[in-house]
Amino acid sequence: MTIALKLFVAGTTGAGQRAITNLNKILNNYVPNAWTFTVVDIHKEPESAYKAHILAVPALINASAPVSCKLIGDLSDTEKVFLFLGALKNDGNTNKQARTTGNIDREH
Repeated sequence: MTIALKLFVAGTTGAGQRAITNLNKILNNYVPNAWTFTVVDIHKEPESAYKAHILAVPALINASAPVSCKLIGDLSDTEKVFLFLGALKNDGNTNKQARTTGNIDREH
């Protein structure tokens, strides 16, 4: 199964560039050939950000997930990215930490 991802960034900001670099590194090193990855610049495509309900950037969306999910930040925390992608087994402590820090936003 291929994971379809969209990363929303605001131009060439440091956080956006770090998010792109971190995501490429994670995906290439740990789950190669299992993903498609699109970068959306909200300055060039504001309508895409509006439709996806993006309020902060960088924001990663897993378009393959059955529930709309967003991960906000520069994606430097590899474990949270894995949890977001569903690649790690969720244990109570890690999942609780991700929810309480607000880094993973699930919309129903």
